[in-house]
Amino acid sequence: MSPSGFSTGHQSGEQSVPVGIPRKPAGPRRAPVYEFTFDVGDRLGSELTVIDRISAGPFTEIYRVWSRLRLCQFACKMLRPGLDDPEPHRRSLANEESVLRRVRHPNVVRVFPGDPELEHEHMLMEHLEGPSLFELLAESSRRRRKPSVALRIAVARGAALEAVHAIGFVYCDLKPANVIMRGDSPILVDFGAVYRWTPNRRPSERIGTDPYMAPEQVLREPLSPRTDVFGLGALTYEMLTGEWPFEHQLMNVFDRTKLHNRFPQIAHSPGGLRRRIQGMGAEVEEVVHRCLARDPEERYESAAEAVADLNSLLDRDDRVFPGGTNRAA
Repeated sequence: MSPSGFSTGHQSGEQSVPVGIPRKPAGPRRAPVYEFTFDVGDRLGSELTVIDRISAGPFTEIYRVWSRLRLCQFACKMLRPGLDDPEPHRRSLANEESVLRRVRHPNVVRVFPGDPELEHEHMLMEHLEGPSLFELLAESSRRRRKPSVALRIAVARGAALEAVHAIGFVYCDLKPANVIMRGDSPILVDFGAVYRWTPNRRPSERIGTDPYMAPEQVLREPLSPRTDVFGLGALTYEMLTGEWPFEHQLMNVFDRTKLHNRFPQIAHSPGGLRRRIQGMGAEVEEVVHRCLARDPEERYESAAEAVADLNSLLDRDDRVFPGGTNRAA
C-alpha cells in the first residue's frame, strides 16, 4: 500500500513509493515501513559497495551502489533476503531484467551485467538522479506542468511504451513515480509489472496502480497495448490538470469495498479538460479523452498513433519529432 492509501497491484514493485497526491485524506490506512537489509558502506559481492539506500518493499530492495571495477554508480535492485517463497519473485525479477535487455530506447532505463559473485538475485541499472515526475508535480504550482512540457513528456512516454509493445509486452503501471527525469528527458523505470500479452489471455491478478489502471486491468480482462494507452492518457491528464482523471469521484467516497467506488474508471467518464484549464484547446481534450475511453476498442490502437496526435498538438518548435516522420502520422 502506498502512502496515499492506494495500492499497486503487482507484487514485485516498490510499494513504498507514493502514487499520487490526494486532495483529501484517503483514510486511516498507512503504508508499512520495510527495513533495509544492508547499510551504507556494506560490500555486495566482490565489486559493489552500498552508498545509499533508495527504497525497500516487501519483496525487493533498491540501493545506490558503487562499482569498484567499472568506476561508476548503479541502482541495484535485489530480492529481499529470507523470503518464505522467493521463487515467484525471482522469476519476476528475471523477467524484468530480460525485458529491459531487449528494450533499447533512450527513454527506458538501461540495465547492465550484474556481479556474478553477489549471492543475492539482483539487477544493475543506470542510476538516475531524478527528480521523478511525481516529485516535479508535487513541487509544481497546482500539481501541473506547462501544457507544452506535459505534452512533450507524454510523447516521450508514449514512444517508450511503443518500444515495449514492439517486443510483445504491456508495461501496465504508468504513473508519475515510475518516470525519472534525466534533464528534460523522461526515463521509464520499474518494469516489475510488465506483462506478456496475447489476445484473449486474462491476467491472474489485478496489475497496476489504482488511479491509473485501465478498466480491463481492474476487471482482469485481456490486456493489450491499448491498456497502456489508457495509462498514457491518465498521466497526461494529471500533468495538464493537476488531478487524476477520476479524482472527484475517487476522493468523495468512503466505502471503497465497492469496486466502482475504488475504481471509478469502470463506471465514469473523466472530467472535461477545458472546464479545468482556461484556454485549453478542443483538440487536446479530444486526444486525451480518446486515450481514456472505457472501451479499449475506442482508444488509439497503438501508442504510436497516440504519440503522433500528441506531438501534432505542440507548436512546431516544441515538437519532439518533425511532423510527418512518424509511421502513424
